Amino acid sequence: MLHPCPPTFGTFVRLLFQVLHSSAGAGKTHALVKHYLRLALATDDEAAYTRILALTFTNKAAGEMRERILRYLEELAGTGDLSTALADVSRSLIAAGVPEGSIRDRAGKTLTHMLHHWPQLAVSTIDAFTRRVVMPFARDLRLDSELRMTTEEQDYRDMAVDRLLEEAGTDAPLTELLVAICEDLVESERDWRADKPLRALTAQLTKEQAITHLEQLRGLGNAQFIAIRQRLRSETTAFRERLRQLGTHALDAIATAGLNDEDLYFGKNGPVAYFRALASFDDWLDEKKNTLKALEKDKWASDKASAAAKAAIEELAPLFRETINAVEDLRRTGELRRHAMACAVLSDLLPSAALHLLDERLEAIKREEGVTFFSDLVKKVAAIVQHEPAPFLYERLGEKYHHFLIDEFQDTSLLQWHALLPLITNALSTGGSALLVGDA
Repeated sequence: MLHPCPPTFGTFVRLLFQVLHSSAGAGKTHALVKHYLRLALATDDEAAYTRILALTFTNKAAGEMRERILRYLEELAGTGDLSTALADVSRSLIAAGVPEGSIRDRAGKTLTHMLHHWPQLAVSTIDAFTRRVVMPFARDLRLDSELRMTTEEQDYRDMAVDRLLEEAGTDAPLTELLVAICEDLVESERDWRADKPLRALTAQLTKEQAITHLEQLRGLGNAQFIAIRQRLRSETTAFRERLRQLGTHALDAIATAGLNDEDLYFGKNGPVAYFRALASFDDWLDEKKNTLKALEKDKWASDKASAAAKAAIEELAPLFRETINAVEDLRRTGELRRHAMACAVLSDLLPSAALHLLDERLEAIKREEGVTFFSDLVKKVAAIVQHEPAPFLYERLGEKYHHFLIDEFQDTSLLQWHALLPLITNALSTGGSALLVGDA
């Protein structure tokens, strides 16, 4: 089913800004076209459809929507009986205030105008429209006279990999960093050839989620990456060994006393499991409820343990308490969490360093070749449009839309949304509307 946004959004907002939660087979295209026709046929203006923008995610979806709009208009304008789908559309139009006797005339005039002014039917992919939004800014950014747009992004990314590997041995910090990257590849058993994972990694260079992070990394030098790695390795190794020794010491004491799992409280799932996890500690230790219960009750021996075993366990109780409290104190003070974060940073540090190196080479090659990627333009314009008044954007776009329909909204990127937001905000503030359809 398609569900409108909940009433809690408020009546005023609901009239302007609607959300449809869609799932496969829910009749989404029909619902979209029905909503489109309610807007297009709301008045006697045969060109009202030119002020509606419908955005889909694929060319196939855009083509299907255009085809269905034409088919529905043709059937509404005809003299025959309406199909079940068109009867639903007709009822929707009447409910929206369109006089029943005007539907055929309005549909016919709109269809004729649409066929004679086909380019004004604004149903396209969101990528295509985003290009239309941002391309007028090329002159402002001096991209049209100084740079040429290229779609051969992979070729330039491959050039960046080749240039990076060619520089090995020419600069000591760079070489040390490249060696560390290759060693990391071997240790993680990913690939012994450095170029293959590096070429795969370059796909991240133009992805939206990586852009901000890459900009922040540009202030770091090769030597700094090595220094950070050495520091983190030293700190995490020391912390890891510290906790492993605590666990090993407790386990050795249990073994020396001749105790087995069944002698201890909760058996193999009690404190002994906690000590084993400590002895093999890597980056994190989950809380163990049974162990914390044992600590709270100060009970360490099982009820089935022999008298000798209980006596031995009683002697080890201070060691158990001290070990568990020492670790849980690290959890409470945040040291355990900081260690886990350091391990996470360390695992991604060299791939990030590789991205940083590739980003530097790619930007240099683009400057030398006088080219730019579309993602560069979108990134720059997205920063501009958030601070410009909507009328300026309309002036540059050359068109003005009152109504927006965005399909597959969950796939809309943040940069694309930033480019659309001023247009949608203006539409909502001047009596227009916005309909978002997507996977909840």
